[in-house]
Amino acid sequence: MHETNPLIGRQILNDALLRSLRAYAGSRVPLPGVGGSGTIGLFGEYPAIDPEQLKMAAEQALTDHPLIAYHNTIADPAVMTLERVGELGWRLSEEAADIIE
Repeated sequence: MHETNPLIGRQILNDALLRSLRAYAGSRVPLPGVGGSGTIGLFGEYPAIDPEQLKMAAEQALTDHPLIAYHNTIADPAVMTLERVGELGWRLSEEAADIIE
């Protein structure tokens, strides 16, 4: 990528990720346990979710999502899947499972 503007570069990257993963939307998640800071960044389209609920879910994900909890507790930035952290005992909360359902 030859884009020098980081905001445009991030948008290009976001769009490419959504296309390659055939996803409607995605998120960038800071992992304080491994040196990250900031807030969750949402990108793409979430047509079936109320924007206020989405904002609340994103904020709650910092403490409730198994991948985020795993990375912040283990402090290992290696790529991990939700399936694998589930096998290791990191489970979705009942509330999160209900939202996904």
